[in-house]
Amino acid sequence: MNDLDVIRRVLIAERDALSRLVDAIPDQVGELLDLLDGLAGRLIVVGLGKSGIAGRKVAATFNSTGVAAVYLHPSEALHGDLGIVSSDDIALCISHSGETDEVLSLIPHFERLGVTTVSITSRRESTLARRTHQALVVPHTGEADGWNLIPTCSTMVVLAICDALAISHLERRGFTADQFAGFHPGGSLGRKSLLRVRDLMLTEDAVPLIDYSTPLSTAIETMSSGGLGCILSRSEKDSQWSIFTDGDLRRLIASSVNLTDKTIGQVATANPKSIEAQELAAKALHLMEENRIMVLVVTEEGKNSGILHMHHVLRAGLA
Repeated sequence: MNDLDVIRRVLIAERDALSRLVDAIPDQVGELLDLLDGLAGRLIVVGLGKSGIAGRKVAATFNSTGVAAVYLHPSEALHGDLGIVSSDDIALCISHSGETDEVLSLIPHFERLGVTTVSITSRRESTLARRTHQALVVPHTGEADGWNLIPTCSTMVVLAICDALAISHLERRGFTADQFAGFHPGGSLGRKSLLRVRDLMLTEDAVPLIDYSTPLSTAIETMSSGGLGCILSRSEKDSQWSIFTDGDLRRLIASSVNLTDKTIGQVATANPKSIEAQELAAKALHLMEENRIMVLVVTEEGKNSGILHMHHVLRAGLA
């Protein structure tokens, strides 16, 4: 079997594992979401080996959505780290087999501390499922390797159900993009979550704006010197802006229209696409890509106040 065949086999196995999960979502997910709604402390995620690595990611996902979560290594917990646990917490214990000794050894201590326990396992009859307050039983899947030994499909299923729980919980709470941004101030996520149109726009003083009666030839010269590939026009009586782009110019030339007797107001496009200044710049980028345009008019309180060019967004690193 060649390399591509192996890669394809692994991906198909993991896809099929997720499909089985979709068809067998544990009935207890609603009850767990109710528990999370009433969480007064932290979500304590416990797992060992690959389940522990998955648990670290689960804790990180919940943290990013505003739910205080921490990964607790089972062995370290028995040597002092149980001190982070309180009766207000929920312990989420992950074990594919439900028989991981190190995880099971924590259950009596969680009980002693008055902690609500939830397990994720693939075996309903397992010791872990029987000893926790709630058990999310996910489909038992074989692994993707030829020996059925390497945790692959099983960890994929755990990550997927926990992602689904985190997203479902944030939607229950009405978690907003602004709140998400507050937890992701750095890097690409931070830029996408925090940068607003008003942070990148050209204000009216820097906008190439001319009177609608300006001869087209003059307007073209102004547009060419501006470096934005567009020019805007308005009349003294009408506060609305119209836009004329270098693409519009190319189309006019191709149509053999006589340009010498035209004004910018006669050829500019009225009611151009616009966006409010307080919107996320990422939303503006999506709007430009969706409409295949390079410029948006920016409005504030219903009035035109500037423009946003695709280049401004790209330079900010949002693409």
